[in-house]
Parts: sequence; C-alpha cells; structure tokens
Amino acid sequence: MAVQARDPSLDVARDAVVKVTRGFLEFAARQDIDDEDVQTTGLSIQPNYRWNDKENRQELQGYLVQREIVVRLNDLEKLGDIMEGAVEVGVNQMQPPALGHSNHKALRRQALATATRDARTNAEQIASSLNAELGAVRNVTAMENNRPQPRYNMMAAREADMGGADTYSTGQIRIEARVNAQFDLITK
Repeated sequence: MAVQARDPSLDVARDAVVKVTRGFLEFAARQDIDDEDVQTTGLSIQPNYRWNDKENRQELQGYLVQREIVVRLNDLEKLGDIMEGAVEVGVNQMQPPALGHSNHKALRRQALATATRDARTNAEQIASSLNAELGAVRNVTAMENNRPQPRYNMMAAREADMGGADTYSTGQIRIEARVNAQFDLITK
C-alpha cells in the first residue's frame, strides 16, 4: 500500500502523508497486527516541474510525497478488513496482496520432486512409443513461475463502488514447479 500527496508546499504534502500513515498505524494496532508486521520505511519525495515555454525553463509546481506501507498478515481472514480500513484512513494506492505460505520451501521441494518424477514418467512414455529405453539423464532444469502482479489503484475501486471487506477472497495459494529433463535414448 502507499499514501501519496501532492502540494506546492513540501511540508503540506509531507504532513498529509504522515497524518494518513499515523492513522493507518493506529488502525493496524486496533486490528491486533504486531508492530513487527508493519513497515512504513519507504518514503519518496519528488519535485514536480512544468516547462514554461515563454521563459524556456522548468518551473517548480510542487512536490509528490509517497510513503509505502507493507503489512504481513498471518490470518487471511483479516485481509478484507485491513484493505478496506486502509482506504478509510486515507491510503490511496494499493497493490494486490502477495500471497504466500509459511511452509513455502518444503512445499516447493515437494512440487519439484513431483515434477521430476512426472518428467521421468513422460520421458519413459515417449521412449516406449519410439521403441526405445530411457538412458542416462543429460540435463535437468527447474523453473519457478513468478508472475508480476499488476498495480491496482484503490481510488478507482472506490469510484467504481467495489468496496466491502467481505468481497475479498484469497482463493487457493498455488505452489508450482516445472522440471525439464533431457535423457539419452537407448534403442532396443
């Protein structure tokens, strides 16, 4: 999440961001989210300029101040309440949540093992259909599927009347693995 404010005065823009950030921290505390699960350290300040054709130079128009807020939730039942509450206190930038699993490494290894067995079974089937046998492994490559998530502007959601804590559904967390394996073929 993030809070953005634009103003000709840097102090006014910064104060607006600080006010919303404080409001979110108070809200998070009321939701029993541990302090260590909330990060508000990302701050950026950008001057906004406009080109003045008449004077052939840039003129300072003001400042854009942004503070990033990262929340780690262990209870996904709170997701809708947290996102809606963030909007209510003034958070005006949202990204879709990055869902994960506390046992991701072990589950990823299980998925790799399954994918590896599947690669061998597929290769054996192909070899059999070619009237050959599977030989030694030549190469194995494991791939993880990490697709970037698009940014989502919560202001657009508010304007489209898409709110409501009960409208957030996490679905299932998928842990996928792909394995490509190359084998020698031994003709019969």
